Amino acid sequence: MAKILIIASENNSEANCISKYLKRDDFFILNLSKIHSNYSISLNHNECYFEIKDENTNKLVASNQLKTIWLVSEKEVFAEGFENNNELASFFRNEYSMLLNGIISCAEELKIKVINPPHKIFFAGDKTRQMLVAKKVGFKLPNQIITNRISKFIAQTWSKKSVSKPIHSSNLIYKEDKTLFSKPVNITEKVYQAIIDDTVELTVHHFQEKLDFICEFRVVCFNKEVFPFKINGEYELDWRDYLSSITIEFDQSFPLKNECLAYMDFLDIKLGAFDFIQTNDGLYFIECNAPGFIEFCDPLNKTGILSQFAEYLIQ
Repeated sequence: MAKILIIASENNSEANCISKYLKRDDFFILNLSKIHSNYSISLNHNECYFEIKDENTNKLVASNQLKTIWLVSEKEVFAEGFENNNELASFFRNEYSMLLNGIISCAEELKIKVINPPHKIFFAGDKTRQMLVAKKVGFKLPNQIITNRISKFIAQTWSKKSVSKPIHSSNLIYKEDKTLFSKPVNITEKVYQAIIDDTVELTVHHFQEKLDFICEFRVVCFNKEVFPFKINGEYELDWRDYLSSITIEFDQSFPLKNECLAYMDFLDIKLGAFDFIQTNDGLYFIECNAPGFIEFCDPLNKTGILSQFAEYLIQ
């Protein structure tokens, strides 16, 4: 019987990559794209017991044998078969999300290791909370303001050299007469003027001063291990959009390892991927991706990050 339950959408690259370093009998992947058609799922809170069976392979995972749950992502829960009725589809997606939450709550009660429980990831992903925790553990923060009024933003001395990002999500919103941006946006002169002219709709936005960077760091942490990767190259705003033209190198000289671990302890998360910008004035904390993303930093496992994470799952 499987000892690791991996919950992920179909063909998730993170799940597929890590599973290569596990024995096939040790893990069970719950495919969120086929959650209704492929699996028999039961949960008994009286006995604090749950089990999931893949009806195609007869493979089983149950709470009495389980060591770890890794929720890679739950955003793609899709109760297939109801997609032609939007109201029913939404209802059953929510029902399955609640079922997964119930399984995770039982697992936590049973002291099963849970990586990325939804309630912790929700709070850890909140930028307003992130900045307070970052300050508490000793990270430097760029100038920033969260506001829903243009006047508050343009009053900042650094407003013409800034970026905008959503506080929590990146879901796009459309409106007929105005542009709404809800993904990270570089506030260029043209965008700034559009904000002044009120042709860009501001709801609640997180503005940060755009720093003159030397390089960036992606720092992945789990099981008290810290894997810092230095990002070099030419890119406009988000280096993840330029993976073919940048270099990512392991850099153990990164000086804020203890602070990263303190941050994770404070928010009680087991996997985190931090972003820092290196400037002439020092390192600045930008954000922490609480679900953690590790594959693209070292897809060939030269640092051992992938195999070590797989070992962490089975411990």
